Amino acid sequence: MQIDYEIVRSNRSSIGITIERDGSIVVNAPQELDKDEIENTFIKSDYGYGKN
Repeated sequence: MQIDYEIVRSNRSSIGITIERDGSIVVNAPQELDKDEIENTFIKSDYGYGKN
């Protein structure tokens, strides 16, 4: 199952996951974190359905 989400980079120290009112998912991440690390964290979270 594929889940669409948007990555927003900012000056923060942790990853945040937000479900917007329209159902879209926004992943807020630090500027220096690479995309693979962001995706791995998101996939392993409950939002990414990584915990079966």
